[in-house]
Amino acid sequence: MKEQGVIEESQSPWISPAVMVKKRDGSIRFCIDYRKLNDVTVKDSYPLPRIDELLDQLSGEDEFILDTDASNIGIGAVLSQRQSGQEKVIAYFSKVLSKAERNYCVTRRELLAIIDSLKFFRHYLLGRKFLIRTDHVSLKWLMSFKDLEGQLARWLERLQEFEFEVIHRKGQSHGNADGLSRRLCETFGCEYCAKVEKKNAEETEKMVARIVLAGEDLEEWRQAQRRDPNISFIIRGKEKEKRPLHSEVPVGNISAQIYWSYWDSLVLKNGILYKRWEAPNLRTSFLQLIVPQDRIKEILQETHDSPSGGHFGVNKTLEKIRKRFFWANCKQDVERWCKTCKVCVSKKGPSGKGKSPLQIYNVETPLERIQMDILGPLPLTKSGNKYLLVMVDCFTKWVEAFPVKNIRAKTVAEVFVNQFVSRHGVPVEIHTDQGKNFESQLFVELMRLLGIKKTRTTALHPQSDGQVERQHQTIINYLAKYISENQKDWDEWIPMFLLAYRSSKHETTGITPAELYFARELRLPIDLMQESPRFGEERLPPENFVENLKDRLEEIRSCVKERMVIKSSRMKA
Repeated sequence: MKEQGVIEESQSPWISPAVMVKKRDGSIRFCIDYRKLNDVTVKDSYPLPRIDELLDQLSGEDEFILDTDASNIGIGAVLSQRQSGQEKVIAYFSKVLSKAERNYCVTRRELLAIIDSLKFFRHYLLGRKFLIRTDHVSLKWLMSFKDLEGQLARWLERLQEFEFEVIHRKGQSHGNADGLSRRLCETFGCEYCAKVEKKNAEETEKMVARIVLAGEDLEEWRQAQRRDPNISFIIRGKEKEKRPLHSEVPVGNISAQIYWSYWDSLVLKNGILYKRWEAPNLRTSFLQLIVPQDRIKEILQETHDSPSGGHFGVNKTLEKIRKRFFWANCKQDVERWCKTCKVCVSKKGPSGKGKSPLQIYNVETPLERIQMDILGPLPLTKSGNKYLLVMVDCFTKWVEAFPVKNIRAKTVAEVFVNQFVSRHGVPVEIHTDQGKNFESQLFVELMRLLGIKKTRTTALHPQSDGQVERQHQTIINYLAKYISENQKDWDEWIPMFLLAYRSSKHETTGITPAELYFARELRLPIDLMQESPRFGEERLPPENFVENLKDRLEEIRSCVKERMVIKSSRMKA
C-alpha cells in the first residue's frame, strides 16, 4: 500500500495510523485509527437535514404539536404534525435527568421538559405558531407571575422566543409522552416553588391595594359620571334644580330613561349622583352610588371575584351591590357575570339533591342554639394546621371558623372558650355530632360548668346538624377558588371567607348575618372606592342612638322570625 501511494509515513500530531488487526480465524483486517483527527475536527454547525425531515418541516402550513412529560429520572417529548387530518409523529426527544435535576419538584421537572424540548426542536418551531400539550399546569403556573428571578426568569425569557398555545390533557390521554401525576409539589415538597408563590402573592396584594386606594379619589368618580351621557344630563338637571323634559332623554336609550324615571329618588351630593333607597319593612334608607358604564366591570370584580366577594351566587352578589350601588339593568349584568365566571364554573361542585328533615328546630334569638363540627383533615399548612373548627349560630347564621392543628378534646375546648365564648358569650345550647372530642368527659364537664345544654345527632344521621354540614361545602367551594395549587395556605384565606360570608345575604333570613347580629352592615373593601354615605348619613345624637338601635334590632329580628317560620313550613311540606 505504501508502494501504491495509498499510505505514507507522517509525523503529524493528527495522523490516522494504519493498523493491521489479526482476527480470530487468523486472517488480517486492515483498520484506520481516526480518533486523533476526529478530536480536532470542527463539526458542521449547520448540517443539512435528511430529506424526509426537510419535507416534513415544509409540509404546507400544518400546525406542529409538542407533547411533553417528565418522570423522576428523565424527560421526554413527541413532536407531531397534523397531515391530511391525522397526527403524524415527526420526531422524538428524551433525556436522562442529572443528579441536581432529579431533586426538582414535579412542577420544575415538567417545566424543564418543556424548555429542553423547545430547545431541541427549535429549528422546527421557531417562527410559527404551534400547540403545547401537557398533563400538568406548570407552564400556566410560570406564566402567571409578574416579576421572576434566577432560573425561572431565564426560562420565561426563552419561552418568549416562541408563539404557542398551551392546553391541558388528562394523563390517561397523554400516553405518547408517558402521563404522570398532575399534582403540584407535595406539602413542604419544594421550598423553591413556595418562595416564588409567596413573592407573587405579595405582589398581588400590593396590586389589589393600589386598585382600591386609587378609587378613593372622588374627583375621578365625579368625572366618570359626567362622561357617561346616560347620567350627565341628570346631573345637569339637578344642578339647575330642573327636571329635564322627556323629549331631552336620548331616544332609544333604556338606561337614560330609567334614570329619568327615578328623578325624585336621585340626590346630588358633593357633585356626585346617588339614588335614595327606601326599605319598606325596616323603615330605613341609604344612598346608592350611581355607577357609570365604564366602572361597572370594576364593581362586579370587587363584589364577586375578590376574596371579600367570595364568588357567591347571583342573589348574594346582587344584594351586596344593591346596598352600595345602582345602575340600570344591574340585575341582568350580575346574572350574566356570575353565570359566565370561569372560576365559578370550573370550581363549584354539584350541590346534590337535599333531603328535608322530618322536624324543624326553630330558634328565636341569637346564641339560642349553635351547631359545631370539624372540617378535615385538610392539607397540612405552613402553620401546622390540619383541621377547621366550624360553629354556626342557628338564628343569625353567623359563622365562626378556627384552624387547629389537632382535634383533641382539650384543643376544641380551649378554642371554644378562648375564641368563641370570650367574644360572643355563652350560648344556651350546643349541637354536635358524636365525635369522641365532643363526647369526651372534658367537653361534657365544660358544658356543665358553663351551663350549656348539650345535644347531639343520632348515629350515622347527621341531618340534624345540617347547617354546619352545609357550611363545610360553602367553605370548600370558597377555598377552591383562591388557595394556591399546593393547597398549603388554606388557613390564611379563612378570615376573608368569614368577611365575605357574613356580609352576604342569607337565603333563609333574607339579610346578612352581620346585619341580623349587629343591626348594621360590615364595611367592605369596595366601600373604600366611594364616599359610602350609608355609613355616614344621618348620624344620630348619642342619646337617640341606643333607642334607634333597639327599635331596629327588634324590627329586623321580628321580620326574620316570620320569614324563618315560612321557610320551615315549606320544608315540611
